Amino acid sequence: MRAWAYFNAVRIFKEVPYIWPSLTTADEIDEYISSGKTVINPIRIEFGPDGYNNDTIYGDTVVLEQIYLDLQAIVDTFSIQLTEKIKVVGVIHNLVNGDLSWDVTIWNRYAKECLLGQMFLEIGDFSKAEYHFDQIIYFRKYNDLIGSNVRYGLDNKFRDANWKNIFTGIDPDEHILTLWFSKSYQQQNGLQNLFSTQQPNLYMLKPTQSAIEKWESLWTDFNRITNNNPDLTILNPAKVGKPGDFQRGYNVSYVYQRNGVNLQGSEIKEMLELKRLQNNLAVDKLMEGVDTVVYKYTFGKNSFDHDANFPIYRAGGIHLYYAEIYARWRFPDASGIVKPKVSRSLAVLNDGSYDNDARQLGVRGRVGFGTGINAISTTPPIYQHDPSTNEVTGYLDFTGDLNASQLYIEDIIQDERARELAFEGERFYDLMRIAKRRDDPAYLADKVAAKFPHPMREQIREHLMIEENWYIKLQ
Repeated sequence: MRAWAYFNAVRIFKEVPYIWPSLTTADEIDEYISSGKTVINPIRIEFGPDGYNNDTIYGDTVVLEQIYLDLQAIVDTFSIQLTEKIKVVGVIHNLVNGDLSWDVTIWNRYAKECLLGQMFLEIGDFSKAEYHFDQIIYFRKYNDLIGSNVRYGLDNKFRDANWKNIFTGIDPDEHILTLWFSKSYQQQNGLQNLFSTQQPNLYMLKPTQSAIEKWESLWTDFNRITNNNPDLTILNPAKVGKPGDFQRGYNVSYVYQRNGVNLQGSEIKEMLELKRLQNNLAVDKLMEGVDTVVYKYTFGKNSFDHDANFPIYRAGGIHLYYAEIYARWRFPDASGIVKPKVSRSLAVLNDGSYDNDARQLGVRGRVGFGTGINAISTTPPIYQHDPSTNEVTGYLDFTGDLNASQLYIEDIIQDERARELAFEGERFYDLMRIAKRRDDPAYLADKVAAKFPHPMREQIREHLMIEENWYIKLQ
């Protein structure tokens, strides 16, 4: 828990002070951070080499040196502690009660592997990140388990309409570490208060238009009339497709409400069809007086529950981290030739074919977007479509340009993380990680600025082009 807290603190503040164990109150910590501190340890024990002949020193004066740790120092420090000093993580509750969900709500061995993988991915150490994520991706192999479902795999348990069930309970096949809340036991959180429009909740945060468009711009059931000249390829007018990711998007991650009442799915499909026809006047009329609402922590709850569980680590997110590694990583094969592994990234992303288990579906495949025309590919030509009309707008061809191909897949993965993990607390950190990897602050600045009104957009972008402004300043 201490390692997780330091890791997240350094992502927020860029550097964080090392808090010495002898500082035991908030006031002492504040004084130390602002000016350094001299403390008196009532009792200090100097342990002898045999662990028995020790010296006890009373009233020892110690001057605490101010030490600020950056991301690299945090990862170096805590990865060593986590791998070398922690022998057992958590308690195996299910030995007594048979309830595997208990083990998900406490720090456990696999949550530790997720944290280590996340740490190493953040600094760009793909080899170590892969090693720790392997413990999740290949959980079945390492634990020699046989069952109808693939624990930490992406199989049909949460397929299509069942995806929303990830957020109605705690399931050890998807959840790795989850903060458990229950109104019945006075365990509540403030998420519903922030997101819900229902009184007495405050509705202080809402989804951005760019977030919603991530789901609404996905299309299924369409066809193209291809041509040897890709410039002449068009959308088949007899099969223009259906817009919207209705498995993870509408009525799960977000909703539209009018006067506190959710719009029906049929109304949203009508609105998206009007957008396709570019009948903007009818769209505006249909959506007049509508609020956009984060729904992921509210559906199935009454106004006073405030007890939705919050996933820290779950299988979908770890698989997307894994795909991100292989989108960029080049390493020697058995013959010593350095090769990229983009195909492996695509397999994790699309259909789960990276694994010799037909039950694996992939991140997009689990919700119906992983095969056929919906699968992500780097094989040219890669056709581009208008997000509202689905008309073919152009194509990409990365022949002979591996770097461009890898950047493209990395972009696709981040879009997929935005859909799969919306409102789970990682989006800004994802943008930071990729922007730093590319040494391109515009990657983050452009995406964040895009959600603001036009008069503010350029001001926000200029502010975020300076990396220091990504962090909260300690002083």
